[in-house]
Amino acid sequence: MAKIQELFDYMKSEIERDCKSQKDAINHQIEILEKEVDEKAYNQAKKDYEAYQKSSEEVFHKEVSKEISSHHMEMNKQLVALRENYVDTLFEAVKNQLVDFTAGKDYMRFIERKLQSYTSDFKSNSIISIRKEDAALKDLIHQYFKEATVKENPSMHLGGIQIQDENKFEDDSFENQLTIQRKWFASHSNLTIIKGDDE
Repeated sequence: MAKIQELFDYMKSEIERDCKSQKDAINHQIEILEKEVDEKAYNQAKKDYEAYQKSSEEVFHKEVSKEISSHHMEMNKQLVALRENYVDTLFEAVKNQLVDFTAGKDYMRFIERKLQSYTSDFKSNSIISIRKEDAALKDLIHQYFKEATVKENPSMHLGGIQIQDENKFEDDSFENQLTIQRKWFASHSNLTIIKGDDE
């Protein structure tokens, strides 16, 4: 009977040891699986977060770029308006100076020098245009171009002179000279502003 009990205890001990070994193996396997699951979950969560962060950054940068672009375009419009206002003011002052100039004695001498310069290039029967207010210049014109036809040009208000024959035309009206100077000023004054795409 004692030997049976001893055998029973031995078998029980072996079974318990075997169960413990299997239990430890299972627990170890569970730990490995849990670690793998945690690592996969962590990596996926990290990947999802990085994707979200990248997407958020792209949206943020797009919004910031849009805001900056909008601000630049608005500032550009204001600068264009400021430049145009400055140029308008400047050339309005030049116009006023021309009005004063045509009212003085130097204006007659200016026209005479122009007529002298034309004599070598234009024929005596040229057509010469002046503004209505300069009708008194006709006698001076005929001193240099005896056969000239003198016309009053309704588009000339500031002064100056236009001359043409069958071959050439020269526009020394103050309106034309102002237009030329304004274009030159816009190109050389360093006030040129590049407009935005929406303009």
